[in-house]
Amino acid sequence: MSLLPCFLLFLHILWLASLAFGADTVSNTLSKDEVLALRDMAKTLGKNDWDFAVDPCSESYSWVTPETAPGNENSVTCGNCFPINVTNQICHVISIVLKGQNLQGTLPRDLFRLPYLQELDLEFNQLFGSLPKELGNLVQLESLFLTSNNFTGEIPATFAKLTALRDFRIGDNQFSGTIPNFIQNWTNLTRLRISDLNGPDSTFPQLMNVTMLKTLYLTGNFLSGSVPNWTPVSGAMNLFASSSPVNDSGTVSCLRRHANCQTTYNSFHINCGGQQVSTANGDTYDADTDSGGPARFQVGGENWAYSNTGHFMDNDRANYYTWSIQCWLATDIGELYSNARASPNSLTYYGFCLANGNYKVKLHFAEIMFDDDGTYNSLGRRIFDVYIQRKLVLKDFNIVEEAGGLGKVIIKNFIAVVNNSNLEIHLRWSGKGTTRIPFRSVYGPLISAISVESELKQLDLQTGFFSLRQIKAATNNFDITNKIGEGGFGPVYKAHLLKEKGNLMELVDERILGSDFNGEEAMVMIKVALLCTNATATLRPTMSSVVSMFEGSIAVPDLDADSSEVLDGKNLEAIRLYHQLMKENKESEIQEQLASTDGAWSASSSPAANLYPLHLDSANWDKRNKTIAATCSFP
Repeated sequence: MSLLPCFLLFLHILWLASLAFGADTVSNTLSKDEVLALRDMAKTLGKNDWDFAVDPCSESYSWVTPETAPGNENSVTCGNCFPINVTNQICHVISIVLKGQNLQGTLPRDLFRLPYLQELDLEFNQLFGSLPKELGNLVQLESLFLTSNNFTGEIPATFAKLTALRDFRIGDNQFSGTIPNFIQNWTNLTRLRISDLNGPDSTFPQLMNVTMLKTLYLTGNFLSGSVPNWTPVSGAMNLFASSSPVNDSGTVSCLRRHANCQTTYNSFHINCGGQQVSTANGDTYDADTDSGGPARFQVGGENWAYSNTGHFMDNDRANYYTWSIQCWLATDIGELYSNARASPNSLTYYGFCLANGNYKVKLHFAEIMFDDDGTYNSLGRRIFDVYIQRKLVLKDFNIVEEAGGLGKVIIKNFIAVVNNSNLEIHLRWSGKGTTRIPFRSVYGPLISAISVESELKQLDLQTGFFSLRQIKAATNNFDITNKIGEGGFGPVYKAHLLKEKGNLMELVDERILGSDFNGEEAMVMIKVALLCTNATATLRPTMSSVVSMFEGSIAVPDLDADSSEVLDGKNLEAIRLYHQLMKENKESEIQEQLASTDGAWSASSSPAANLYPLHLDSANWDKRNKTIAATCSFP
């Protein structure tokens, strides 16, 4: 055996002996080459508080900051040490964690001068620029976290050599390009996050060799193709790979398997994240107490379900998907707002087995996770988007701003159209707002309760009561002037309800007109007369308009509830009675019976001798005009 190996073996034995009899006397010293590499790295990153007067492996305050707030860790850790004498050993940097340090530089190429580096965590800073290709030489790197910075460019091809990687995260940046296929060579991966790439369509990456994968984030990318049919060794994997904020075909398929619609519903109410609650107006909000999870679909009630996608960043607590407070908010239904369901990425509620039609959707919100204690805990900002039936209805929604403060209630009202028995309410975090106030994982959408009710339920009507002929009449044959918007199945029209208390033709005295009168002309006369007797003077037509109506140059407006009060109640009953008594020639009874209506017909209750015949011939024009002029306003 040569002298050098013997000498090294001797030093190693002495080092082991020193550990056995006085381990605290051994000091660690960083390799001089790596000290120089850290100096250059500090300048490039913008890290100004490393104290190079103290050895980086000394674990002094500038190199390891103890008891830091989650998300603001600051540490340089040494390892792979080798003794040089009884009391000293040379070490190498194996971990650099500079999370949330407000670094505003670029990623240094000098990192390759730290060949033993196993962990590099630079999340939640303001670093910019591209990723240097030299990072591909860190072949011992197991964890690389670059999430939430301003990096640009593509993932370098040299990263194909990083086959020791177990955890790789680069979401929430400005990276471009496609998802590289060399990822299939990272066979040790258990967690992968490549999201929000600004580039062309990517096919779903080939991951047949990545059998240890447990969590895969590919959200916010322009993915095409199908998910490969492979199963990791673990037997289960959380996959988040939506290509758009409303693409959730997998959950919809799951919903259809559960939705055996033997009963049709016209409402559902959910106390999101809480127990069942009954309100004073008789509504019962179903319990929604499922603990949730990063990839979850759960049927919660008879005709609703929810799904969640997303894993809260750097959080080991399992149940941030629901939240509760001990006290109720100061409202008459405070129980609805003492609980909430939250999501780090995407939260969707589904109503199924619903009768088709229009629904009133009420979304209840109250911010109960931030603190109003005058410290930084009150500075949190929760910002997310809301979609209903896959249409954006709230952009950059901020509960605190809308409600006017923490712990205050805000209810947002919408009309949704159901045409395939399903209703979808989707809340999505788009990467805005704070993520670590008052503690990490407080971000993403949050909702307190949901109320969905059919508009027909409110009116106590059913669409089956109306024939196509009635609907065409109520919408004036779907006249464009009655169109009020677009629904999920096409145009939506305003319709005037049919009068149940009588027909306008009941105002006609057939004894006076005879059997050969023109019904259409009679209807024109009746409608104009009713318009002219409106109780509100400003709603009466001008004389010039009346003449134009009779001449047929302009249409007679449809009568609404305000302009046809004469059709209701005592007025219509008096007219019916008048006609009946006229046929029986009981003139004396007319006045007596009309008087019993408490004057409801006083403006026009006169005997037949004072009524003009309703023949629409030229001989009657003068008489008719004089009669109408008494009640209609002039221009």
